[in-house]
Amino acid sequence: MSWPLFGSLRGYRRSWLRGDVVAGLTVWAVLVPEALAYASMSATAALSAAAVAELATQGSGRFVQLTVALAIITGLAAVVAGLLRLGFLASFISEPVLKGFIIGLALTIVAGQLPKLFGIEGGGWDFFEQLWDC
Repeated sequence: MSWPLFGSLRGYRRSWLRGDVVAGLTVWAVLVPEALAYASMSATAALSAAAVAELATQGSGRFVQLTVALAIITGLAAVVAGLLRLGFLASFISEPVLKGFIIGLALTIVAGQLPKLFGIEGGGWDFFEQLWDC
């Protein structure tokens, strides 16, 4: 059997498929709830919420629909980029830009968690509003 796009599957035996499917479903059953629990603190969740918030009210059915559509489109784009071997493009993002993004995201997460820490109501989506309300 020839797998031109999936070179890592060379030598794969069909007899392994059942065990691999069971293992995959087991990992999925553990990781999906864990990922959902941590979703409020991830970069992807923050970027997704910011993108969708301009188009729908948070918590509405439309917000959920747009978030699901964004996740599916992003996943498909990642698969296509992987098949086209475009990972090298990440090397063109400078280290200061990456560090700035990570630090900004960390500060945004901290600002979002402060109201929960102090037991008060949080502010809006804006970073400075969140800090001011604490």
